[in-house]
Amino acid sequence: MWPVNKPSISAREVLQKCISGKIAPSTKAILESYLPLVEDAENRFDQAVRAGVVHTLTPDMFATGSDEDNELKKVYTDRMAKLNKAGRPIYDKLLSAVRKCPFCGFLQPTELDHYLPKDGYKLISISPLNLTPICKDCNKKKSNIEPHAAEQVFMHPYYNEVAGSQWLAARVIETAPATVHFFVKSPDSWSGLLASRVDYHFRFFEIDRLYGCQAADEMSGIRALLDDQYTTVGKAAVRDHLAAMARSRSRPAPNRWDAALYEALARSDWYCKEGYNLTT
Repeated sequence: MWPVNKPSISAREVLQKCISGKIAPSTKAILESYLPLVEDAENRFDQAVRAGVVHTLTPDMFATGSDEDNELKKVYTDRMAKLNKAGRPIYDKLLSAVRKCPFCGFLQPTELDHYLPKDGYKLISISPLNLTPICKDCNKKKSNIEPHAAEQVFMHPYYNEVAGSQWLAARVIETAPATVHFFVKSPDSWSGLLASRVDYHFRFFEIDRLYGCQAADEMSGIRALLDDQYTTVGKAAVRDHLAAMARSRSRPAPNRWDAALYEALARSDWYCKEGYNLTT
């Protein structure tokens, strides 16, 4: 949903790095034999995501055909994710690529997620293209879910199709206190499938609820300031302040929750006149 630069290191390089430390010769031989399979699997995954058909992939397409393919999954858990292991610097580099979770756009990433589960898709279990930074809450929600329908595909941070579009919007709900509803406003340039995927992602990760909670805190914090402006100058001053905040918050990047919030507040005559000051 929110873009992250695509990793430059390949799955082949990751595997070579992970087995460069202390390892049994027999295990190393097995894993080295998987190098061409891992490389091919990563290429096929890359092509499928870019083509928008990742939902057609199945675990049997990414199996080694060997009874020992669990060794690949162990590479991730024992030699990449574990502290002080040969592959850990790669794990840390992938995790630190972004400051906010690309799935919700708000919380801090604390771990890596397998876009397609490592249990079923072992040949890409260490592919950087299949490993994305994620916050703990989003990872718990996502779990081991696989896409099985074209409309139910999570947005992949490395293949972001919406990075240049303004799609996050909000509207004020006239309650006491005022509340804000966040939603996806699909640009006309999007295909119907892309709009469905973004909306599915937004609803699945409950981004409206997350942003709504933050918005409530933000509105509570500016209530006194807006009341001073309304009392001194009037509704126009409240609106001008909110519009200025919207412009300021939108400059670092599009689709920020606080920018959408302030845009919605500035558009609302009710909020600028009285809604900002209602508490019960």
